[in-house]
Amino acid sequence: MTQGQPVSTKELCEYIVDSTTASAAGVMAVLLSLPKIITLRMKDGRSIKQEGICTFRYKVSAAMVDKEVDAPLSKTRSETHKVSLFAYM
Repeated sequence: MTQGQPVSTKELCEYIVDSTTASAAGVMAVLLSLPKIITLRMKDGRSIKQEGICTFRYKVSAAMVDKEVDAPLSKTRSETHKVSLFAYM
């Protein structure tokens, strides 16, 4: 259960700056580069483990049928696979 609004990137940056000797510009640069780095590494098939925070990994689910003719007509092969990114502790 969460309370209130999510912590923004700017707020997270401020918390890190207040508790370290890093500059605001340096922290913000790192935080803004994380999505690109995570995406690139996950495209390589790797999960991302940030010790003490979480692990990012893909979860893939697909509808299974015995024969192609049994698949729902409204779905193409690419639409029957759901890929989601989630993080866990």
